[in-house]
Amino acid sequence: MFKLLASDFDNTLAYKWKISESNINSIKKLNKEGVDFALVSGRPYNNIKHIFKRYGIEGHIIANNGAVVSEYDKGVICDFPIDKKEVKELIDICIRNRWTYLFYSLDTCFLAGGPVQRFLHKIFAWPVKKITGVGLKSFYPKKDLSEYPDFYKMNIYAPGPEADDLRDRINNKGKLSATRSGTKMIEIMNAGVNKWKGLSCLIGDLGISEDRTGAIGDYDNDIEMLRKAGISFAVANASPGAKEAAQVMVSDVREGGFSQAVEIILEKNRAL
Repeated sequence: MFKLLASDFDNTLAYKWKISESNINSIKKLNKEGVDFALVSGRPYNNIKHIFKRYGIEGHIIANNGAVVSEYDKGVICDFPIDKKEVKELIDICIRNRWTYLFYSLDTCFLAGGPVQRFLHKIFAWPVKKITGVGLKSFYPKKDLSEYPDFYKMNIYAPGPEADDLRDRINNKGKLSATRSGTKMIEIMNAGVNKWKGLSCLIGDLGISEDRTGAIGDYDNDIEMLRKAGISFAVANASPGAKEAAQVMVSDVREGGFSQAVEIILEKNRAL
């Protein structure tokens, strides 16, 4: 019997940052029939809390691609901050190539930039926090990284082939983990951190076995959890890697793929 469904957010549960009414009802249906829900996303912790509150959803949180794990009634139970010593080299690479980059703590997004950008960060900080639940602050590359709070994820925006090359170099070095979550973006966490690591922490704390866990996703940063969950789904709009990793294909995010996955899980539970 399945006890938990873990879902990616963007282009899996939500389309253009909005969750459909049918998907909200499907989450509530899961809860009603005794199946827990977990939102597993590259998004920061406070943003997912904000999403839950906005849509009236109850569930567990796995944020920053597995770097922060929060059980519904316990708060944060596992966290894996980035090794800041390893980040300095990446900052230098970004500066040399003029690539945009940013960092996420639990509740704040830190953006680099010159005087104009820093002025804009201050102007937009309040509306951004109101809309997303996440604070906005300037990041100063020359400042000692130890003076900043723990970072759980770094995003680097680079042209596709160059992003692929950087991702592979990071992973081969073994000090940090990097994954693709878009055509021009790589997401960087501490070594060994991915969505499955975060999900493993959660199911271990809940006392749920892997074979009673479901997962649904759409992109390469979902691959590990799609491969290892008891049952896994890829939406029709998923990347080739995510489709290959998943056991079951469902419809496009815009055509009810998430709700289809929920119904499959509930039907299997009812058949027992």
